Amino acid sequence: MPGAHEAVNLAVPSLSGRQSRKSSTAPGQSLTNSTPLEKQVRKHGGIEWTPVAFTYPPINPSQEPAELKPIPYRPFRTGEYHVTMGIRSMPWDAWIELDNEFEKYYRIREHRIRTRGETVIKVLPETPGVVGSGADAAIETVHEIAEYLSRRFPATFSIERHSLDKTVLHQGWDGLPPVKSVKIRPLGVSYELPLDVDGDANAAVRALEIASLLLEPSDKEKLQLSMERFFQRLSVDKPVSRNNYFFQVVKTPASNGVEDIDPEELAWAESSHGPEDDFLGAHPAVQPTRPTPTPSNVRLRSERQTLRRLPRTGAILFGIRTYLTPLERLAEEPGVARRLAGALRGWGDDIGEYKGKNGGGWWDVVLDYLDKKADEERESGVDDDIKGMDNYPY
Repeated sequence: MPGAHEAVNLAVPSLSGRQSRKSSTAPGQSLTNSTPLEKQVRKHGGIEWTPVAFTYPPINPSQEPAELKPIPYRPFRTGEYHVTMGIRSMPWDAWIELDNEFEKYYRIREHRIRTRGETVIKVLPETPGVVGSGADAAIETVHEIAEYLSRRFPATFSIERHSLDKTVLHQGWDGLPPVKSVKIRPLGVSYELPLDVDGDANAAVRALEIASLLLEPSDKEKLQLSMERFFQRLSVDKPVSRNNYFFQVVKTPASNGVEDIDPEELAWAESSHGPEDDFLGAHPAVQPTRPTPTPSNVRLRSERQTLRRLPRTGAILFGIRTYLTPLERLAEEPGVARRLAGALRGWGDDIGEYKGKNGGGWWDVVLDYLDKKADEERESGVDDDIKGMDNYPY
């Protein structure tokens, strides 16, 4: 459901997996010498995981987030919509994509964590015989993110490590001591990273809070069984990504002079779903009074989803970054109005139901506007078959 959680938009990780503490690989052992993942799948569907020693490929430094514009993902094609997982291999350099919206997203996440607490940050307990607690995976997650960001964006994120003689349960990347703290330099904030959960009941939750602050913000239908099989076979050395999209109608900006920390309803789409505390499962308890859709208040809500397995706990880290693009701006991109209109007409009834075609009254507004802009483009002599415009997911 679009707009339901930071887990959808702000990349708070969704964790699953079970770690065995009975044994571990020796330092320096390669992934290819470890027990094949297929042999670790339990009959209950969980994973009895043996930690693997994984050597990360070099992470190439990028331009800093403040210098980067959001990537214009346009994950749609003209023609019939086919229900597939749409999984693509993901280069390690592209695991976490930050841009000049990072500070805005940080303020939204910080506000939600501070005001909503455990309703937006949760670590599941163990389910005996099926899956272990997510606590160890939460600790591993925040260390993975800190290691990556300090390499990918070194002028924005800096880290301090524990001393070499520090007795710890695990090492950092490249055999270095684990990260002690991470600093977001432009914001002037630092965070101490938990090392383990022993003796600290809040360590795992705190780890996820920090992880969500460092980051910039699935289909069921026919995909559920395919996704379950895919999760079982996902290996540590093969991260993947996929893209998805919806439409969202945003509220009218407040006129009382009070700054709204999230005017586009990135974290929670109250205009569509009603108050967050009243939301029951996949439906609002009371149907909200939705804004009247117009081309000016409709947004394309494009999601980039990443999946990778963590080497120490075997958990699958599911990150989602959401991009909100105004429909009017979107339709100014050459060829996109025609392409998107053709994609919408390719939705079947089941896809239309899933993507909210019949809810909120936006469908006819969007399609009429796209057709109008496509006609204007053709009349102005612009070639609507511009080379490369159908590249997916851009």
